[in-house]
Amino acid sequence: MLDDPEQLPMIQEHEGNCRSLRLRGYCIRATIGNHPHVARVWKPDQDEEFMVKLVKRDSTEVVLLRYLNSPELRSDPRNHTIPVVEIIDASADLCILVMPKFEPYPLLVDRRNLDALHDYVRQIVEGVAFLHEHNISHLDLKPTNIVVDVSTQKVYIIDFGLARRLQYEDAQISGYAGTEGWTAPEVGEHRYSPIRADCWAAGKLIQDTFKLCGPLGPERKHLNKIAIRLLDQDPGQRPALKDLLNVPRTDEHDDALYPKESMLFTHSLRLTIPLPQLTTVMVA
Repeated sequence: MLDDPEQLPMIQEHEGNCRSLRLRGYCIRATIGNHPHVARVWKPDQDEEFMVKLVKRDSTEVVLLRYLNSPELRSDPRNHTIPVVEIIDASADLCILVMPKFEPYPLLVDRRNLDALHDYVRQIVEGVAFLHEHNISHLDLKPTNIVVDVSTQKVYIIDFGLARRLQYEDAQISGYAGTEGWTAPEVGEHRYSPIRADCWAAGKLIQDTFKLCGPLGPERKHLNKIAIRLLDQDPGQRPALKDLLNVPRTDEHDDALYPKESMLFTHSLRLTIPLPQLTTVMVA
């Protein structure tokens, strides 16, 4: 059963939550907008800020984040799941996810830097394709659920509150899940593939990102064609994201940002900072 944020207590108004964070050395600075179960915290001994989220201990989100942050999957460079620094058990049925504080993707989209935009898009596609490879559908892809580590320029996907672990890639589900304006047309109408619904949302992310750019140059035209394919009304006509990572470029222009013999999304050779292994702490 998915978490209902309205059923969760405000993280600051529950003494058990505050005590659990204090015992681990965290000080709550502020809750986040309309999400009283999410807060920005500071750890004085590290002089570093983190984000924390109050969730049910048996929630799908916790199960998936534990799995996606396992040492084997965390070491895969294609894994763009938000790192979880630690999970603090706050009560019998609640726990607190501690995550690095990264910058919101929408604030970093710079129309003047097409190289960076292209790389962000590649990483988003790569990250969602990685989830799909493990039969996980996010079901709430949108700009506010994408963040960036500015020190490495690595993109991460956050908020797995609606995500589903499927028995197989082509499994179908029913019911509405997602955010209005960011859900595929078939969602909530009848049984649908959540994997294909994610592909539609990825296409919209690509299209909206490059709407910020100027005139349709060769690179933007190329990516816009990809976005249009992902936004196809027929889910069966949307390409799998993993296939986009291995499609040879079809444009032959000489001023391409990347060599025309390269793949659509060239693999990043950027080194990333090692991340701490996930730990679970029980506060008595």
